Amino acid sequence: YGGEVTINNSEFRDLYSEDAINTFRNKYSFSNSTIENTFSDAFDADFCFGSINNCSFINCGNDAVDISGGNLDLSNTYFSIVKDKAISAGEESVMTVSNCIIENTSLGIISKDLSKISANNTTLSNCEIAYCAFQKKGEFGPATIVSKLSKESDCKKRQLIEFGSTMSLNDSVINEFEYNVIDYLYGNIYGKATVK
Repeated sequence: YGGEVTINNSEFRDLYSEDAINTFRNKYSFSNSTIENTFSDAFDADFCFGSINNCSFINCGNDAVDISGGNLDLSNTYFSIVKDKAISAGEESVMTVSNCIIENTSLGIISKDLSKISANNTTLSNCEIAYCAFQKKGEFGPATIVSKLSKESDCKKRQLIEFGSTMSLNDSVINEFEYNVIDYLYGNIYGKATVK
């Protein structure tokens, strides 16, 4: 809490806590590391500025990377078997995602509540939903995703975008929208209810 954190060349495995790692109002760097077999979320950062590079998130019980109210540069990272969201940004966060692989997850890249995600050269395969943008909390607003040079394959649904939110995929604006996207998520149809 309230400091600067550097984690490098580390492994976090078989954890039954609510979050494997939780950082709050910090500057952080998480690199060359693995989080595997978590009961709930793997990496949760609230109101932080940081980077994640060359990491692996495998068999996560809920979210793999979840940020709120912060900034994250996420690169060269592998996600597999994530029960809820592989990558999630909320509460007016700004995230860049580059050169990542996401496979065998429920939800791939999720932006909500005035957050903005820019994804480049990212591969998503065998996801229930590859991309999702929506408003979850009334005090915020719609969200944005811009994805370029990315590939999606064997996903049940490429995108789930709420009216008011925006998505651009390889320089083409997506014009397919849904009302009340939150009604589809958190274990209702897609994803998983939060585990505490």
